[in-house]
Amino acid sequence: MNCKQGDLAVTVALSHQIGETAKRNSGRLVEVVRFVGRHEFGCGRVEVDVWSCELLGGPVVAANGVSWRGRVFICDANLRPIRDTPGEDETLQWAPLPSEKVAA
Repeated sequence: MNCKQGDLAVTVALSHQIGETAKRNSGRLVEVVRFVGRHEFGCGRVEVDVWSCELLGGPVVAANGVSWRGRVFICDANLRPIRDTPGEDETLQWAPLPSEKVAA
């Protein structure tokens, strides 16, 4: 799992989540409150780890247009913890390698 209870985290859209809703909700800060458990999700009925998270900032908007504030459920795969402790950088597991382009 990416997160643990008590983490501050940022939300990210996964590569298969390319819709406007996923883009709109990426980059939100949350506090990871508690582990809810493993739940079936989506048409393929994939089991995912789910956290109860407190939104820090503006609301998130669901695909049906409903806005959510306060506490929401978020899949662990859509969270990246923000920690100030040393550890292995896991960025390259979800982001492409940096390019060597130089600004003009």
